[in-house]
This record gives sequence, structure tokens and C-alpha cells, in this order.
Amino acid sequence: MLLFLMPLYDKMSSLEYIYICYTFYIVFIRSVFYMKKIIKIVLTTCLSFMLVFTVCSNKSVVEATSNAVDTPYLKFEAINSGEKVTIQANSYLASGYEYSTDGNTWTSIDSSTSINNATIYIRKTTGTSTSSAKFLFGNVDLGCDTKVSGNILSLLNSDNPSNATLGVYCFHGLFGYADHYSHSATGHLVDASGLLMPSTVSTHCFSEAFRNCTSLKKAPDLPAELVKEYCYEQMFQGCTSLEAAPEIMATTLERDACVSMFYGCTSLKSSPALHATTLLNQRCCISMFEGCTSLEVAPALPATKLNQSCYSSMFSGCTSLETAPTLPATALANQCYSGMFSGCTALETAPSLPATTLASDCYKQMFKDCTSLNIKNGDTGITWDIDAFDATNASDMFTGCTNVDFDGNGSLVPTANTTYYLTILKATLDFDTNGGSSVSSIDTKKGNTYGDLPTPTKSGYTFGGWYLDSALTTKVSSTDTIDSTGNITLYAKWVDNSSSNTSKTNTNTSTSSKTSSSTTTTATTNSTNKYTAPNTCGD
Repeated sequence: MLLFLMPLYDKMSSLEYIYICYTFYIVFIRSVFYMKKIIKIVLTTCLSFMLVFTVCSNKSVVEATSNAVDTPYLKFEAINSGEKVTIQANSYLASGYEYSTDGNTWTSIDSSTSINNATIYIRKTTGTSTSSAKFLFGNVDLGCDTKVSGNILSLLNSDNPSNATLGVYCFHGLFGYADHYSHSATGHLVDASGLLMPSTVSTHCFSEAFRNCTSLKKAPDLPAELVKEYCYEQMFQGCTSLEAAPEIMATTLERDACVSMFYGCTSLKSSPALHATTLLNQRCCISMFEGCTSLEVAPALPATKLNQSCYSSMFSGCTSLETAPTLPATALANQCYSGMFSGCTALETAPSLPATTLASDCYKQMFKDCTSLNIKNGDTGITWDIDAFDATNASDMFTGCTNVDFDGNGSLVPTANTTYYLTILKATLDFDTNGGSSVSSIDTKKGNTYGDLPTPTKSGYTFGGWYLDSALTTKVSSTDTIDSTGNITLYAKWVDNSSSNTSKTNTNTSTSSKTSSSTTTTATTNSTNKYTAPNTCGD
């Protein structure tokens, strides 16, 4: 700056020159100061736009994961090309509703209406509203594999679904039973994932909504954060094709909110996430997954304050369930865990029970007939504790658990504040066929007998049995007891058909078929020799 002002030095006095320099200096400093502010504002604005863009992008990704469609009508579509959906009016789907086959021209529905088309649109008649759409499609055979989408509230108010009033029982039995006596189920509803469900629900709102929809494979999302009394009661009961259940976003469940919600869903392998931390009143999740015989994964149960019968029989009869969820509650309620895992014959882990405040029948038959549970008073395995125990509140808690022994003399009654040890009994039989046809692994458990094992084949050889070692010295028979856990490899022995000599070939090779210069192996498994599950346990 001084170099810039140097030519003026000879044309003015020293004081004038110093004043001019000072003025320029102040202007320069202030310019830099404000320039910094301007740059900061520009950068902040840019970052803000970037953040908004990122959030919006993430939101779009989240929304894209949902199949729900927000349209002011329900759309029924045939899944397979060339097929047509059929909807026949009934005493519920009659006056007050209208349909379209193209989404533009609408026709009123009356008691004689019969619709047959590849795509059918249904909505509440414009200019009208209702608080109940129960049994609307109950006892309706849709005629072909069908998917349904759209805002479900359009059945109450198609002009403005978001302003719909949800009455008690508003969608009760919507696609399920027509009544409690006919026991006829909706035919061919396969995909309901496109339904947009409300975030606010009412009492009995969706009770039995899809009950006995035996073809249903995909369910809608359930966004409600407060589930009212009986809202999801028996919602998917008897949906024997349902393989994945919707996440239940609710943090608060009222009385009987999810009673028997997935009862008898025999194809369900994993349970939905349960976020509920508040269980109001009683029976919130009683029998929720009872009879789900394919269920392998149970949901986390984060609630620490329980209510009467809240988890009673929740997983009863889930014969594929191997691991129980953690139960963090320290104060229990009457019958809260009664029969919770009864009949879970594959259950291998039980949660420690930290509760110090017990209640009437809180542990009654909790693990009844869990024959895979192996809890002992030993010093090895996974620790298992129970902080408080009262036999009067835990009758038959471990009845039928043939591998449980709390005192070394067969006692099924634990002692409070005593550390016990749980051992996993699961075993997997792997098969090294030594060049024979491949054989699939078999899941079993320690204490079972080997039973009837599969018979592989190999061209030019006769199968000589299964052995525990690659040297083929210890042969396995069907009556031998499995005495270890984890993966157990059995090795095939072969007898060469061309001579009387016993030949051991391809030891420690893969189980896939191989070809050698002398023999050609096949990949055919003897269909007449199938593995039969042993009928003994823990002997």
C-alpha cells in the first residue's frame, strides 16, 4: 500500500501524507474484515444447501424403501399377465362406494355389481364419508393372484383421505373373514405391501384385517406410534404364506394391542422389530407369534415395565426358535412370562432373569417342554442367572426340559442368586463322500441318535457306511448317540465292485462329484434313503 502512495509523497506535507496513509490503512483493514464475513456467509450458505440436499436425498432413499402408494383409491391388479381380478359386491361393499377400470370413469356400486378386469379401482363415493369399512372385501374371492395398493383411508373419505375419521372396528376383517361364523377366507390376495396405512389408529382398527389370507406373502408397513386397544388383534392370524412381517413402529401398546397378531403364520421365519417400551394395561403381546413353527429369530423386547400377561405364550409352539431375546425387566407383573416359550423344542439359549420383584405366576410354564435347553449346575458353558425365584410363582417353569438339572440330581427348580451354566446342544452333520454323490448337511443335537443317515452313490462301488474319522476306523450306526456339538464330519467308505478288496478313495476331498481315470462318479442321491429325524432326545 505504501508503494502505491509513494508518488504522492512529494506533493503534500508529511502530515497530509501520514493522514492519507492512515485512511487507506483503515479502509484496507475493514475491507479484509468484511471480506472474511462475506466469505463466511457464502460458505455457510453453501454448506446449508448441501446439508438440505443430503437430508432430502436420504429421505428419498428412505421413502423409496416403502412400497406404499398414496392414491385416493385402492387399486387391485392381477399379478400374472392375462388374468383378471374379480370383485363381487356384498352386503358391506354396496351403496356408498364406486369403482373404475381405468382410473378415470367411475361407476356406483350396488348389491348386484360384479367387476372383472385386470385392474380395478375402488373408493368411497366422492362427496361422502364414513367411519367404518369393516368386512369390505371379506369373503371375496379375487379370482387370481392379486396385489393391492393405495391409501387405505380412501375407503373412508376419498375426497381428502387425511381428514378421514377412524371409528371403532373401522377396518376390522377388511380382507379377512366376512363374519365369525362363515370362516371363509379371502382368496388370492398375495401382495398388500402397496397399501398406505395410517399413522393414527383406533380401537379394533385392523383386528382380523387379513385373517386367513392364506396366499398373502407381503404385508403393508405399520407406521402408527401408538397402537390402541385390540388394534392389531389377529391381524395376520392364519396367513400361512407370510414370510416377512412388517416392522411395528409403535413405542406404546395399549391393552390387547397385538394379541395373536401372527398366530399360526407357519412360513414366517423372522419376526418384525418391536420398538415398544411402554406396555399399557394387560395382554399387549399375548400369543403374538404362537404356532409360528418356522420362526427362527425373535425380536428384541426393550420394555422394562411390564403389565399383566403382556408376553404370555408369545412364542409358544415356535418349534424352530433357537435363541430367546433378552428380558431386561426387573419388576414383573402377573403372568407376564407365563408360557412364553412353551413348546419351543429347538430353543438352546435362555435369557438370564434379572427381575427382583416377582408377581403371581410370572414364570409359570415359561420354558415348558423346551427339550433343547441344557442348563446345569456345573462350571463350563454360558452363564445363566435368576436373581429371584419363588416356586409359587413359577409352577412348571422347566417341566419337560429333559436336559435341565439344577442340583445334579435332576431338579428343575433353580435357586436364586446362583450361577448356572447353559450349553448349546446343536450339532451339524457334514458328509465327506470321498468322491461319491453330494449329501446335504443335517442339523441335529447332542444326545440324539444318528438315526437313518443318507446313502450316497458312486459308480463302480458299493457304499460301505459312514465313519467318524478319515482313516475309516470308527463306524457310525443309526443307534449311536451324538456325543459332541458343532460341526461333525462323517466319512464315506466304498467297496470296489471289481474285486473283493475294500477301497478307500479320495479321502478328505470335497463332497462334489469327481471323475478319475478308472471310475466315473455320479451326482445322483438315492431317493429311497432319506434321513429320518430321531425320536429320542437327551438319552
